[in-house]
Amino acid sequence: MAIIVGTANRVSFKLMQLSIVNYSYFVSQLTTFIYLPVNFGVILFKLLFTDHITPEMTRFPKWKFLIMGTFDSLQGLLIVVGGTYVPGIMQNLLLQGAVPVTMLFSLLMLRHRGDAVSRTARHILQKKGITFREIYAGDDAVKQAGDSSVCRILVNGRDIGDVPALLQHETPPSEDVFQRMFMAISSCCRSKPTTSYDIQGGANDENDLSSVTLFSGIDPRELHGDVALISDAHSWGLHFKRFYSLAQYIGAVIIMAGLVVSVWPAFGDGGGAGPLGWDLVFFSSTISIAISGVYKEIAFDSVTDMDVWYLNGWVALPQFLVGLLYAPLAAVMVDLPVPGIPQNLWRGLQCWMLGTNFVETSFGSMCSNDLGCGVAPMLQCCDSCNGLLPNISSMSALYAVVMYMCFNIAYNVFLVLVIKHGSAALFYATSTVLLPLGSIAFTFNAFMGKHAQPFDEFTGIGLGVVLMGLLTYRFADTIWKKIKKD
Repeated sequence: MAIIVGTANRVSFKLMQLSIVNYSYFVSQLTTFIYLPVNFGVILFKLLFTDHITPEMTRFPKWKFLIMGTFDSLQGLLIVVGGTYVPGIMQNLLLQGAVPVTMLFSLLMLRHRGDAVSRTARHILQKKGITFREIYAGDDAVKQAGDSSVCRILVNGRDIGDVPALLQHETPPSEDVFQRMFMAISSCCRSKPTTSYDIQGGANDENDLSSVTLFSGIDPRELHGDVALISDAHSWGLHFKRFYSLAQYIGAVIIMAGLVVSVWPAFGDGGGAGPLGWDLVFFSSTISIAISGVYKEIAFDSVTDMDVWYLNGWVALPQFLVGLLYAPLAAVMVDLPVPGIPQNLWRGLQCWMLGTNFVETSFGSMCSNDLGCGVAPMLQCCDSCNGLLPNISSMSALYAVVMYMCFNIAYNVFLVLVIKHGSAALFYATSTVLLPLGSIAFTFNAFMGKHAQPFDEFTGIGLGVVLMGLLTYRFADTIWKKIKKD
């Protein structure tokens, strides 16, 4: 059922864009706003009658939802407004770019930089201008340490003292901590020996910090020695090796190759790929998708479990509000003066609710009723808010938008059920199958009317390559491990 609803969700999205083609910014805001009463209605019910939303969830900082909503709002704008002139099959293919783009931002943003003690020690060394190298402690040491820190500092092979004991209660570190560690390192590194210094107690001749002032003039450039920070942080090389498997890297490259094949006609006459500029705008939405997803992974690291309705509601609120601030960007994208945005929103509301057409040739507007206007931005389409112009849309805006919202909500619910009661493999299988089924659905007149799009050699080959990349990314490791086990 999730596959059927997911396919209907993708097809109905394009039908919605066609039905209200001149008011895409309105649609972007509307499809966010509708989620507010739905999500907060469920949230209120859960707060009053269930214990699904815990105090831990309600204490989650709301400013983090603002960051998520900011990226999600930009993502929605680029998809809804930017996708107006992108053919349905290309939309389906370009969104698969979220896989390699998310991989890229995950690699950049999710590298393990060590526990709190290691990060503090690194900060002190950098602030004092001490040249050092950082060494991974090793899997065995990290495993044996458990919840304790493996952080050590070696100077010429000599351990300067119990760094975790000094730093575990010092976040951010005090100036005393800075001085203690610096003195311990400098006593081992200076070309001329100085008073022996212990990291816990201070100078050996005075068991307090009074002698620290004697070393306040030390220049880090005078230190001679090998300073090594032993930590559980992953180097970039280790991070790239472990975060994703070789099969996933190969799969991502194959996906990108398939997208290049699919979009290749856009470098010429466009063909089934649509205008190159709008393809790139639509594809750029995957950057917002990736950053938002990675940030959510970071932000929710401190929360045991976040209720999906609570999450969606509190993200949708700033998403809608920030979307209003994106009005100037939307104006540029739809070729409107910024002061014309309020009127465009008002007309979009009437187009949706009443089926009123404002852009018509009978009113002297420069618009086209031709089939090609839907994929050529230089030919503005006439309104077909009432669904009476089949070359534009044979479905009224009211029906198309409501249909999309119903399928979208149902699809999100089914995905949650698949994840909760199924498995990760089932979720990946469902998402993968949607690519060919969705693309095939765009070729049927029964679904798309006059906007049905036949496969050409580029979209067909591109679809096959992208699908091969997805299969490699999601299932190659599992299959390989099973073969090795057998």
